[in-house]
Amino acid sequence: MENKSVKSNNTIKVAIAISSFSESPYIIDSNRKKFTSIANKKEWTHGDMIEMLLSLHIVLEVGLNYLFRHLAIYKLKKQVDKIDVIKNIDEISFKDKLTLFIYNSSFDFGDKLPEASEHHKIINIVKDFAGIRNKIMHGHAIATINEEGSSKHTALRKLVLTDDALREQISKYKKIVDGVNFYLDSLSDKSFQPQIQHYKKYIAYDFIPKALISNHG
Repeated sequence: MENKSVKSNNTIKVAIAISSFSESPYIIDSNRKKFTSIANKKEWTHGDMIEMLLSLHIVLEVGLNYLFRHLAIYKLKKQVDKIDVIKNIDEISFKDKLTLFIYNSSFDFGDKLPEASEHHKIINIVKDFAGIRNKIMHGHAIATINEEGSSKHTALRKLVLTDDALREQISKYKKIVDGVNFYLDSLSDKSFQPQIQHYKKYIAYDFIPKALISNHG
């Protein structure tokens, strides 16, 4: 049997002291493209709307995990097995990583303390954001019951299959990303800023058509 090698064109390498940390952003990139492709359709099926909600969640969750994993590895001072560190970090949910980052990091807000207080709300917004994906993936009913001349929708059906619901989820995504970016830019330690600016692109909302981005909610 012929041996074939797999070449990755999307691997990111980050130098850390005399070592490097390579990781593929394929899952993030592919779901960004999927969301954009569906969002640009003239009409959406119910399946399209569910796929967009799932892709939006995947980009945020995987992107934040990617970001906080690299931050943790960069900050390591002890000579420990980085693979064990990554394993331990990956066992923490992305929601808890975000909370720990906001509570435990050292920030310099300058005269932007009111803005920092406003962005602090993303701790609860991200929990709410994750709820829809969790219900879909755990098999909650997206259903309508028609009987005696009337229709009743399940709670999840009401949440996921309307334009307003999708726009609300996009609005939450934007608020979370804006908040994370604010805190990243406010870190007291500026030595990692060049890398941070690079990692930001994995949670950026530039893949979402502007017509779908709103500031309500």
